[in-house]
Amino acid sequence: MGKALAVILGVLYGGHGFLGLFVEGSHLLGIFNVDIFVDILYLVLSVALLSVGFFASSGAAIRGVLLLSGGILILLGLAGLVDHTVWGLLPTGLTLMDFIVLFAPAAVAVIMAVIPGTEKPLVSGGVAIN
Repeated sequence: MGKALAVILGVLYGGHGFLGLFVEGSHLLGIFNVDIFVDILYLVLSVALLSVGFFASSGAAIRGVLLLSGGILILLGLAGLVDHTVWGLLPTGLTLMDFIVLFAPAAVAVIMAVIPGTEKPLVSGGVAIN
């Protein structure tokens, strides 16, 4: 199930980071921060998440990437709570939607990284979905 979550998060953050490359100096749709720092961070996390999601990966790699990416996103969110521009790294500032996109998926990733059975595939109708 961890691989499926990694793919979902990789697509979410990869899409946000990619679109953000084309919108600078304002918020995407008026609600999402798209400063270059967060765009690059999202793209790097997306590559890591999609790598473990699509390719044969050990359970430790899946757990590690989920834990690391979740931890980084939570730290960014906490830094944004202290200073909404993260001390100048995000000049346009974080919005409420940014905090939702940072904290909610990151919390799920961290929880999935620590629960048993994360590396097991999803099962539908008794057949494993790889």
